[in-house]
Amino acid sequence: MNKTFILLAVVLVAAGFALNCCAPCSPEKMAERALERGLESQGGGDVDINITGKAPKDLPKELVYPGSKFLGSFSGSGAEGVGGIATMETSASVSTVSKYYEKLESKGWSNEGVLTGSSEEGDSYIITLKKGNLSAVVTVSVSDDNANKTTIGIMYGTDND
Repeated sequence: MNKTFILLAVVLVAAGFALNCCAPCSPEKMAERALERGLESQGGGDVDINITGKAPKDLPKELVYPGSKFLGSFSGSGAEGVGGIATMETSASVSTVSKYYEKLESKGWSNEGVLTGSSEEGDSYIITLKKGNLSAVVTVSVSDDNANKTTIGIMYGTDND
């Protein structure tokens, strides 16, 4: 279990760098591949970085908000399990998106906890979900770039121990 969280921490740091520092162009793919290879050699698992707007292959489809656009993703797998992060954007409100994730209980997900907040920038929402050996934390907030958009962040992982 601890190894999975260490893997997720590495994933988050690398993904934050990749998602925030790289502009879409051919050097982007080179950076993706270099970072993937470096992480794979360190951890002995498979790493996939995507900063061109595609979903990670192991992200459960139920966690993808309908009609949202992927901004970037990062995933990795090893002997301890799989995990990753994904960032999406939608024109739906924070309230509408949060209701979608709360309704996942009808699809077998358990709601492990919710945190809500409000500030001058807008509302925010965090939900922790679990289904079998898969856990996910979903954050929903008003986009920093466009007040008419909502950003959805998903961090997910499995534990194969």
